[in-house]
Amino acid sequence: PKSRDKIESFARDHDVPFDIWFAPESNPLPKFKASAVPATYLYSADGTLLWSHDGKIESKQLESLEKAVKQAVSEG
Repeated sequence: PKSRDKIESFARDHDVPFDIWFAPESNPLPKFKASAVPATYLYSADGTLLWSHDGKIESKQLESLEKAVKQAVSEG
């Protein structure tokens, strides 16, 4: 509970623009087919997974993510 309070406070104070999910009683990795934390996902408006990466995003993955975002925006 204390960690959750700290995370929520940080998100509020820094105006974090995305959802933060908590799963303290379970392991959410299998649900998302992730093998690491952090994990990054890009979904379309209809819920289709467009891009994913397990682990820290390095410049190579960032370029790939940027390309996927641009493509999604142009199609959407």
